[in-house]
Amino acid sequence: MEQGNVFSVLNCQVHHVGYAVHDIERAGKIFTLLNFQKESSVTKDVIRNINIQFWRNQTTLIELISILDGSQKSPVDFLFKKKCSFPGNGMPYHICYVVDGLEQTINQLKKEKFFVIQPPMQAPALENRHVAFLVHNDIGMIELLEK
Repeated sequence: MEQGNVFSVLNCQVHHVGYAVHDIERAGKIFTLLNFQKESSVTKDVIRNINIQFWRNQTTLIELISILDGSQKSPVDFLFKKKCSFPGNGMPYHICYVVDGLEQTINQLKKEKFFVIQPPMQAPALENRHVAFLVHNDIGMIELLEK
C-alpha cells in the first residue's frame, strides 16, 4: 500500500480531538469563551482512571480528559510529567477517527508502522463502543473508534 493513503483506503473520518486537562470544569469555562458548548456530562471511566466530557463548537467536537484519581495510574499520566510539560494546564494530544472494522483498520495501520498502545476496549463515554489507541513515530497518537 502506498504510504499516505491508509486513511482514505480505510474510510476514516475525524470524530474528535482529545485534550488532556487538569480540571475539566475550569477548561470548560475557557472553551465556552471559544464558543464551545457542553455536549455531555462528565463520564467517569474507572477502568482507565479518567474523567471525560465532550464539548462542541458547530461541527468540531473536543474531548476533555482529566485524571480521576491521582494516586492511581491512567493513560494520560505521561502528559503531565515534567519532561512532557506544555505551557498551561492542558494540551491536545490525539485525534480520534471513526472507522469501519476496528480490527481490520488496526491490522492495516500496523503494516504502516503504527503500534498499538491500548488495544480495543469499551469506552463508557462513547456509548460503550470500542476504541483503540495507536502511535506512529511521525505523527504521534491517534484513537480509533468503531463505527
